[in-house]
Amino acid sequence: NFDQQVDMYQNLEFTFNHDLVPDSLLNRMDSSSYITFTPAINGRFQWTDVRTLVFLPATPFAPNTDYSLTIRPDISKHLVKKLKPEDKEIRFHTPYLAIERSQTYWSLDENDKSQIQLRIKLFFNHKVDLNTLRKLTSVKLDNKAVAATLLTRENTNEIEFSIAAPSNEMTSKPLMLTIAEGMTCIGSARANPDEMVVNMTMPQRDRIEITDVQTEFEDGEGVVYIYATQPAVEQGLRGLITVKPDVTFTASTVGNAIKLKGNFADGQTYNLTISGKLKGIFGPELENDYQQTIIFGALEPYIAFSDQSGMYLSTGGSGNLGINIINVPKVKITVFKVFENNIQHFMRQGKQWDWSYEDDDYHDSYSYSLNEDYGKIISTR
Repeated sequence: NFDQQVDMYQNLEFTFNHDLVPDSLLNRMDSSSYITFTPAINGRFQWTDVRTLVFLPATPFAPNTDYSLTIRPDISKHLVKKLKPEDKEIRFHTPYLAIERSQTYWSLDENDKSQIQLRIKLFFNHKVDLNTLRKLTSVKLDNKAVAATLLTRENTNEIEFSIAAPSNEMTSKPLMLTIAEGMTCIGSARANPDEMVVNMTMPQRDRIEITDVQTEFEDGEGVVYIYATQPAVEQGLRGLITVKPDVTFTASTVGNAIKLKGNFADGQTYNLTISGKLKGIFGPELENDYQQTIIFGALEPYIAFSDQSGMYLSTGGSGNLGINIINVPKVKITVFKVFENNIQHFMRQGKQWDWSYEDDDYHDSYSYSLNEDYGKIISTR
């Protein structure tokens, strides 16, 4: 009961044409090998109905990856009369590597503020490998090759190139970026079989325009990114932006984006207004007020330490540790004391995946194992 393309974080549901388990086995976690996956992926199974089996992956499916599966004979192991599963391979895949959107904008060379650059920003659906991207990317302006410099320094899904500022006469000329076949992303061995082509236009430098508005949550806090054709002047920026209903937020610039961060509520719709007095770094003003309705989707459950810079509480600290918890109705907190001579070995063993089953609900987690060879539990709440 799933499409050929699956989400990296979803479960897989299978419905069969025979009753395969008794009611006593429903809604229990099962580690039997009912299905073989290629490439292999660890996980658990759960019968939600006498004919319905759900696979819950222990880790996300890999990005940009083709999978296949076959039903094993164990699928009928609970029956007196065994059934032979259909000898059929089922194929599916996670989203293939793609460019979701692109932007062009004017900026200044970060190493030489006297040099003007045209920037190209690409938003991929997966983190890409920079070494491969650098080799496979070419840019043409007015059908003539131009040198493009990759500015991004780490493997990520938001990539930025720069080219030397073209003359104003090139404003209406076609700008094309091509990534040859063979592009890869982090976490996948699959290379794209086709080239990726992005056709763009070069914005006018003597104007500033809003090109896109995106909303998301970062560490449980609502964020709005307002993209423009050149970076905005940050001085006085907050006073040029209003949001209704009223909400407390800060405003800053990040590249060609204005970043609003504040107490935005999930599921809430807001009316965003940017004053026409907004000014770009090259001098032009927006001229007319910009208005946009923005919507925040559902906030996913979130648990994180308020300060994530430390790894453990030392005896010389205050003994306080803040935790941010959002949309999680119930938590269990265990405090584990690691003996001083075991700390380094305990941290080196890394995080481990685990799962639990409580009140008909399945839960998985990633944590450091509370192995009493390293210390002892001093509190559980």
